[in-house]
Amino acid sequence: MISYITCKRKYFLAALAALTALVASRSVFAIDLALIKLIQSAPLEVFDRLSLFFTILGSGEVTGVITAALAAWLYLKNHKKAAFYLLLFFGLSVAVELSMKFSVEQPKVFAQFRRGLKIPVPIYSPFTPYAYPSGHATRSVILSIVFFYMAQLKINSEKIKARAKTFIVSVCALMLISRVYEGSHWPMDVIGGICLGSYLAALIIERFQKDNF
Repeated sequence: MISYITCKRKYFLAALAALTALVASRSVFAIDLALIKLIQSAPLEVFDRLSLFFTILGSGEVTGVITAALAAWLYLKNHKKAAFYLLLFFGLSVAVELSMKFSVEQPKVFAQFRRGLKIPVPIYSPFTPYAYPSGHATRSVILSIVFFYMAQLKINSEKIKARAKTFIVSVCALMLISRVYEGSHWPMDVIGGICLGSYLAALIIERFQKDNF
């Protein structure tokens, strides 16, 4: 999986560019409507709670702390370049996400699709006029790919390695679905975040490998 992502990173960038053009032209809005209705068709209390958890977990504050802690660990392990590029590309993801949310005219999710779930802790959310792409999706994909790579590299037991990878992929998938389920984003916002996050994660992994990590 990791080798595929790093080798095919240009495809993720091309997919992001193509999807952005489609979203900006409103060519896929009917698909957004159909998918959000499908995902929200069977509301469950347990998933309401999970959605709140993932909203907090994928926030800029929490993912920022996780990224900073990981960078500090890499630095202490003498992988200073890896630490630097992790912080650089994570920061770049935020800058690109926000710039696109001011320029790609994708309306925010309509009120009737918002589940109105109340987050129990304060989370900073900068004002942006548009919704595309999802920052939660972008950050979650970046960290999931990085942790997947680390599990593949650092865990010796094949059984534990497989479980760790399954856990990472499952958490990421639930995070992505929850953004649409709770009405925070359209499906195309999430897919755009996946493309952006995958491309930047591939660049991070490439720098990790050059730093012998």
